[in-house]
Amino acid sequence: MGTYRDAISLSSSPLLTETEFDLLEAAVSLIDDKNLYLTDGYDGFMSFGFRPGSEVKQPYRMYLPEKLPSEFTLVASFKPFSAKNSYLFAVLNPFETVVQLGIRISDGPSTNQNISLIFTNSDMSTVSDEVAKFTVPRLVKRWSKIVIRVTPNEVILYLNCHEMARQKVTRIPLELVFDTASTLYIAQAGPHIQEKYDVSIDAFSFSSDEFFNFSSLDAVLLREDCELIFDVPSRLHP
Repeated sequence: MGTYRDAISLSSSPLLTETEFDLLEAAVSLIDDKNLYLTDGYDGFMSFGFRPGSEVKQPYRMYLPEKLPSEFTLVASFKPFSAKNSYLFAVLNPFETVVQLGIRISDGPSTNQNISLIFTNSDMSTVSDEVAKFTVPRLVKRWSKIVIRVTPNEVILYLNCHEMARQKVTRIPLELVFDTASTLYIAQAGPHIQEKYDVSIDAFSFSSDEFFNFSSLDAVLLREDCELIFDVPSRLHP
């Protein structure tokens, strides 16, 4: 089991470039939160655990670019302990009423669940906009690795290194500019929307690097590169 010293000695993954951002860094300075803990992650490395009462919120600009590019990728490795509708992460407008960018996990048909990408221009809308929703097998109590690849007209979901589906989307604007007072939340969507997650997360990043452009890769290369990008950053183990 990890210690507070392990957590505060975290450093960026060797894979991270100036176009990649490690969202789990937002939890490092808050490890004393009684509802935030270190636990065993995928492959035995340490991960962050978030109970529903955890409060991981930080100014978004510390962990994300000021403007989202027209193409970007979100990567996460996580293990939920509840099937409740929850946000894996959310960037909220200054009033904390609209999710500008986020990943939401919700009930799906039958025993399945949905993974949704939320992308909203809060200057034009007062309601969070679900631009893509994918139905996947139940995620609870198992490690899942997801990659959400966003292009100007399409959103693609990879689950455990296999392409699940792709959806045509219209995003206005293509390059979203966050408000300077926007807030990043991990494992919830703030005091008004809430939807807090009971979850362990051992990898979580945002990238605009073309390394994640899977469209030209065959199935074998996709699996190899997919496994590579889920390597646990050195901030989670010595």
